[in-house]
Amino acid sequence: MVSRYLVVLPFIRGKLNIFRGTAIIITQLPLILFVGAKFDLIETGGGASSSTLISPQLHKEFCLPYDRTMHDALHDLGFIISYHTCGGTKGIEEYIVQNNCDASETLAPPSVGGNSEPLEFAEKINNRIAMIGGIDQFNVITDGDQDLIKKTVHKLFNTVGKNGGYICSASDHFFETPPEKLRWFAEAAFECVY
Repeated sequence: MVSRYLVVLPFIRGKLNIFRGTAIIITQLPLILFVGAKFDLIETGGGASSSTLISPQLHKEFCLPYDRTMHDALHDLGFIISYHTCGGTKGIEEYIVQNNCDASETLAPPSVGGNSEPLEFAEKINNRIAMIGGIDQFNVITDGDQDLIKKTVHKLFNTVGKNGGYICSASDHFFETPPEKLRWFAEAAFECVY
């Protein structure tokens, strides 16, 4: 089974390289319509770029060159890019920096499916890009009490965000969180000021 994939990968690589040159044109054409738009950021990446799904070597080969091309095109149009990895960053930290994104998110801790703690990621990227996320949306925001929410927000701000460049947010969607707990989360974040 493994040898079958080794034969297929060069074929796929060749096909991706054929389309790489046209990707910029396809990407820029509709984006030109948005020049001057007031987007805070554009999110790229996704689960397919996560090291919980593919190996760092596959990420380097099949995500990095194409993400960098897309990010360069978006930067040329004046956009800021956040790169989403569904929390799977272990082993691809340098590739995330090298893909020319401006921020990485979701910083999902292992408790919600990520494969490294937010502080581990922050230390490896060493302030070269901004970071977004880090809060366990289930065990902290949905199931936690006010004290746990506040302590977690402040801990992340004082560790992950100690050098700036950090936006504290939930690591993923939350569906059944009581509104009062979202208010506690927002109040705790509001206390964190650079």
